[in-house]
Amino acid sequence: MPSITEARTELARVRGAHPSDLKPGQTPSIPPFYDPLHIVDLGLQVLDSRLEHTERLQIIEQVVIAAIECGKLELAKTQLQVLESQMPKEYSRLKRLQGLLLEATGNVKKAQAIYEEILADNPGNVMIAKRLAMSFLTENNRPEAIAHLVTYLDTFMQDADAWTTLAQLYLEERMFQQAKYCYEELMLLKPKHHLYQLRYADVVASMGRFELAVKYYCAAVESVSESVHGWYGIRSTTRALIQEKNREQRHKASGVLQEECTNLETYRALNKLSQERLEALYSKAPAHLKSLLN
Repeated sequence: MPSITEARTELARVRGAHPSDLKPGQTPSIPPFYDPLHIVDLGLQVLDSRLEHTERLQIIEQVVIAAIECGKLELAKTQLQVLESQMPKEYSRLKRLQGLLLEATGNVKKAQAIYEEILADNPGNVMIAKRLAMSFLTENNRPEAIAHLVTYLDTFMQDADAWTTLAQLYLEERMFQQAKYCYEELMLLKPKHHLYQLRYADVVASMGRFELAVKYYCAAVESVSESVHGWYGIRSTTRALIQEKNREQRHKASGVLQEECTNLETYRALNKLSQERLEALYSKAPAHLKSLLN
C-alpha cells in the first residue's frame, strides 16, 4: 500500500484530468491505464488523513466519479452526501455529480433534467453539454444522441472524441454519408492520424468508392507500415477494382484507354504488394491465423 504522501501525489496527478473533464482538443494527462477502483482505494486512504477543506472536497469528488465508474454506487452515494452537506446546492459541479449518479442508477430522465438546468444557467458548459448528449446512449436512444451531438459539435467543433462517437452512431444507423463527413472533420483536426484515415477508407469502401478508399488505406500504411488493417484494406479494395476494370475492359474491347490500363496495372501491383506484406506480417502467426490470408 502506498504511503499517504504517495497516494496524494497520485491523486493530484489525475485530478481535473479525467476524460470527462477535458475541454475540446485537450489531451488527457491521466495515466494510460486509468483504474477507477485504484482511485477509490487511494482516495479513501487519503481521506483518512488530515487535509485542507478544499483538497478534501476535491478528493471526495474524485472518489464519487471513480466509485460510479466501477459500480460502487453505495459508496458514491455516501460520499456525494458529504459533498452535498458542504457545497452550495446550486454549484454546477455538485449537480453534475448528482446527474452522473442518477444515470448510473437508471434515473436517466432525472439526470437529463439536471443537465438541462445547468445548461440553462450556463450554455457554454462543455462537460455538461457533452454529458447530456451522451446520456441518451445510456437509454439506447441513438437518434436523440445524434441530434444532441450535432448541436454540441456546432459549438465545440474541436472535440475529436465527440466526432468519433457521432461517426460510430451514424454507422450503427447505416448513415454512411454522414459518417464520412465526421471522419473528414477528424482528418482536418488531425491530418496524419492513421486511424482516422483507416476508418474513413472503411466507410467510403462500404459506399463502393474503392478508388478513394485505396488512397486512404495507402496513406495509413505510409504512416504505420505494419498496419494489418491498412494492408487488408488495400488488398480487398484493389481486388474489387481489378475485377471491375477487367469487366469494363471486356465490354470496351479494343477501345480501352491507356490511362485505364495504367490504373489496372497499379491496382495489380498494389494487390500483390499487400499480399506480400500481409504474408510477412503473419509469417510467425499460428496456422489458423495464416489461413485468413487465403
